[in-house]
Amino acid sequence: MGKFRDLLEKKRFVLLDGALGTQLERSGFDISGELWSARFILENPQALSQIHADYLKAGCDIITTSGYQASFKALCEYGLSANLALNMIKKTVFIAKDEVKKAKSSALVAASFGPYGAYLADGSEFSGSYNLSQDEYFEFYKPTIKAVLEAKADVLCFETIPNFDEIRALCALLKSEFNGCEAWISCSAKNESQICDGSLIGEVASFLNEQENIVAFGINCTKAKFFNALLKAISFVSNKPLIAYPNGGGAYDGATQSWICDKTHTDLDESFLAWAKLGVRIMGGCCNTTPEDIARLKVVMDRKNNQI
Repeated sequence: MGKFRDLLEKKRFVLLDGALGTQLERSGFDISGELWSARFILENPQALSQIHADYLKAGCDIITTSGYQASFKALCEYGLSANLALNMIKKTVFIAKDEVKKAKSSALVAASFGPYGAYLADGSEFSGSYNLSQDEYFEFYKPTIKAVLEAKADVLCFETIPNFDEIRALCALLKSEFNGCEAWISCSAKNESQICDGSLIGEVASFLNEQENIVAFGINCTKAKFFNALLKAISFVSNKPLIAYPNGGGAYDGATQSWICDKTHTDLDESFLAWAKLGVRIMGGCCNTTPEDIARLKVVMDRKNNQI
């Protein structure tokens, strides 16, 4: 049994961290550009370390790396040599693990992978409107997966995935090249029944339920109002642990690469109480959530864990 499955055996409810990119913005940093928050691996790793430290202080069981937009292809096109690109990918894991060690925490480090749409840097992770062959997906993901596993990431986190063909290719790649590793897949959704490319969430969940390397499945970077129906649809066809990390509020504008904020803010602790009844066992926050949000969620989650 790997570390992720072991954690799920020990704890009924597991606490994820919250936003990284929008938390950098909240701290006054400019994250615009093709690499988004991944640029800070090169330019200001201390800023990433501080955010990891803040989430560990909030009590997270799992923290995710700054690798969402740090694919091998993106880094090479940014101008890095192949060796330097691979080292920067590994550094995302090392930065997070260093903070876990400093905090004397047992938290796992999840290597974050954004979808191919994140590499395109045009908001395509919220449309899924791209078509690649399985071999092209393999070429895109394989060097990055290999690098984070060499850096001893505890679990792979494929998040905001909007495209069912991409999910199929990822599962085939894990089975053929990295069998035995542990991963979760989390989709972005456009409504109460479909991921962003229009595929039905139930069909995606049914497929993933048969994939041995995928330990958990769920939804992230999606409006909280869609989660109830999405989670119900998943639970009808899947017995895997459910994962949920909604946005804190607002909507992403791919043209300007910025968040259009509104006056609403997702109450993670109230959402957790409702979603736990639907099978959610792993929960945190996505864009526009903060360490303070996660700390409040931990209080409620600890109470539920102590009821067992």
